[in-house]
Amino acid sequence: MAEGALVYFTLIFIQFIITWASVRVKQVKKLVTGKPALLPYKGELLDNAIKRERITIEEIYVAARANGIANLTEIEVIVSLQYPAK
Repeated sequence: MAEGALVYFTLIFIQFIITWASVRVKQVKKLVTGKPALLPYKGELLDNAIKRERITIEEIYVAARANGIANLTEIEVIVSLQYPAK
C-alpha cells in the first residue's frame, strides 16, 4: 500500500512541477501546450492537417455521426489540438 501511495504522490508532484514550469518558462509551455489545427473547413477535408494530426477520416466521420451530422458538407469547421511532440 505504501508503494502505491508513493507512486500516486510522485505523479501529483510531477504534474505540479510541469504546471509550475509551464506558467513560468515559455519553452516548457510550448512543449506541453497544444496548438489548434483545422481539419475539415466548410465541408472540405484538409489532408495535410489530418496527416499531421494523425487522425483518420473514419474517426472524423464517427465524431460527426456522434454529433448527429450525416454528411461532412454540413460541418463548417472542426478544430483539433496539435501537440508539439508529434
